[in-house]
Amino acid sequence: MITQTQLAVGSSNDVFKSKSEPRFEQFWIRDLGFSLKVRKLELLSALPAAERLLVAILRGDRDMACSSLSSRDHDFGAQLVKLVRANDFANLVLERIFELDLTQELSPLQDELRQPLLPHLTQMASLEVALSSSRERQFANILDILEQHSSDLLWVKGVHLSRTVYSKKQFRNHGDFDVIVRHKSIEAVLKTLQRAGFHCLPGSAYTNQLGAGPTDDHLDKFLVPSPDWIPVSALTMKNGLRPAPLDIKVGALDRGIQCREIDRIFDQAMEGICLGRKYFAPSLVDHLMISLRNLERDRFVGWKTLLDVSLLSASINRSDSWNVFMARCKIEGIQISAWMGLSLVAERLGTAIPSSVLEALAPSNSIILKYCVFTANPHFVWNVNSLPMLIWNALVSEDRMRKLSILARSLLPDRVFLSKYYLRGNRLTLMQHITCLMWHWLVLLLPAGIVRRSFGQILWHQSTDSNN
Repeated sequence: MITQTQLAVGSSNDVFKSKSEPRFEQFWIRDLGFSLKVRKLELLSALPAAERLLVAILRGDRDMACSSLSSRDHDFGAQLVKLVRANDFANLVLERIFELDLTQELSPLQDELRQPLLPHLTQMASLEVALSSSRERQFANILDILEQHSSDLLWVKGVHLSRTVYSKKQFRNHGDFDVIVRHKSIEAVLKTLQRAGFHCLPGSAYTNQLGAGPTDDHLDKFLVPSPDWIPVSALTMKNGLRPAPLDIKVGALDRGIQCREIDRIFDQAMEGICLGRKYFAPSLVDHLMISLRNLERDRFVGWKTLLDVSLLSASINRSDSWNVFMARCKIEGIQISAWMGLSLVAERLGTAIPSSVLEALAPSNSIILKYCVFTANPHFVWNVNSLPMLIWNALVSEDRMRKLSILARSLLPDRVFLSKYYLRGNRLTLMQHITCLMWHWLVLLLPAGIVRRSFGQILWHQSTDSNN
């Protein structure tokens, strides 16, 4: 039995021994945006000693921890502190250090300011506990505000995982509250939040429409040329200066296109409790899909998300739900992303992923895929990515035909969309229709960075994100 904070070691690493099967470290990964930087993921043995020590602590492997300590350099303690701080792991790491009886081995280490390491970690842990309690109260307050919409909301990532797959809430702190809203209810939810004093922050988490589309109203960010297309992350709202922001989405997988089974995800949601308030979250199988997509979105970097995937996978092991998981990945067309993330978590954290699952999800051992599948932008977003990048994204995806069909239908959107997106809802004359269509083709063709530095300044120069 795998506990909530223990990870099984090495049970799936055999899948990496076959030279005929693809391996995660063979794939090229490009950073997001205009970056031309490409890299490959390294094997655990090639990671810096501080990261290997963190892995050993998370895995509960004392021998591996001692081996990492024996190869440390002069900044080893400072590097470990940075990793722990970046991932809010102080409470988890401290508990595991005492469980593994590593205090004597770690006592000589120092932080960035040459102070003893363990007292520093203890202070960080206290701050994490305080933050966790504060987030708990904030979440309860948000649930009270949105109580009438509870069945149309799914709370995802840290706000839910901290109270399910983690044994203690402070082991999984979060900087914001992530929620998926039923598309039909988005307007009502936004009005409720506005009445409670929430306001929209400038820009948005991943899909910045400023200068590449209208932003005079909250709902402008949901204007799309085809119903299957949605913003990756539509709105980030906040109430006051100190509370954590609320990140509002209308899709579950951060792809730019709506899930095929979004209604099922809502219908099969699980209940959660926060300070006596009931809320809903995706099932553990759906949450694993969401976490794997988040890992790909972050270009497979980030120990916090990797640990989420590991603990969710352990839960799937206990419920024997891998067949359901694989079927849902196939329906949504995310098999390669899921294989990459699960392969990585098996190698990094030794998580017990059945070899049959990895074999079923694995892509073909193709040189083209190794160079292309993760160098394309993972977000299929119509008004952010250029047409070549959209086509590239589609061609290397398992659901390429669906994406190409959505793209084709978006070339000739209806008059209502053209009017709202390019003329602030004014009635279109024939000449204006043709003109707006030309603007639309340019938005499809060019990346948002070029649009907002050129004709976007003319079309949407009065747009703001204040939403007064």
